[in-house]
Amino acid sequence: SEDGKGLADGIAVSASLAQLDMSCNQLCGVDLEGNGTYDATGIKAIADSLGVSTSLTSLNLRRNHLNPDTKASITAANKERPTKLQSLLL
Repeated sequence: SEDGKGLADGIAVSASLAQLDMSCNQLCGVDLEGNGTYDATGIKAIADSLGVSTSLTSLNLRRNHLNPDTKASITAANKERPTKLQSLLL
């Protein structure tokens, strides 16, 4: 989603954002009841921003109906690039 892309841009450039709780935010277009259309564009942009962030140490993405492929891409992005993340909740 465009909201996720905008958030990813903010994560990438922020020098002071240390913790971010984005749980229960329909980041993939699906609400808590499972209604909506799945779109991982925004969440994947957030995953890409993790390798650029110089300050983020904790990210909570729980309860966003992330599918297994999306969770795997976030985990892989975090492992492939050096990040400051100490806590990643999916």
